[in-house]
Amino acid sequence: MMAENQNTDEVQESATPDPAPAQETDWKAEARKWEDRAKANRAQVSQLQAKVDQLQGASSDLEKALERISALEQHNSTLERNALIAQVASAKQVDPALLVGDTLEELETHADRLLAWRGGVVKQAAAPGLGHQPKNEPDISETKQLVRELFHKE
Repeated sequence: MMAENQNTDEVQESATPDPAPAQETDWKAEARKWEDRAKANRAQVSQLQAKVDQLQGASSDLEKALERISALEQHNSTLERNALIAQVASAKQVDPALLVGDTLEELETHADRLLAWRGGVVKQAAAPGLGHQPKNEPDISETKQLVRELFHKE
């Protein structure tokens, strides 16, 4: 039986071939492969960085344009408000510096309140004698004044 066991062991050994020696890894080839990949990645990174820089430049231009638009809108609203104030002040005959409000209705309401407080619209009277020169007598000495009084001359 022992002989049979030996034969069986031999058959089993011959049936399973010796494993082939593992294929040795060519480390230099692997290093070159990874180096090539790194170079390709570096090129991609530089392309992407250029795109990022371009987008950031466009973004800063956009931000500048938005700031400019905001400033122009604010300036426009100030001009519109000043025009409304001038319109109401002229119509209601109120000092424009006294008017408070942002809309036409607010300004008119405030002007009406000022007029009620003031007592209504005050019309300026025409200046009497407008265009006539007043008689200004030059400085008269005392002696001339005495002579005029004595002889009743004017």
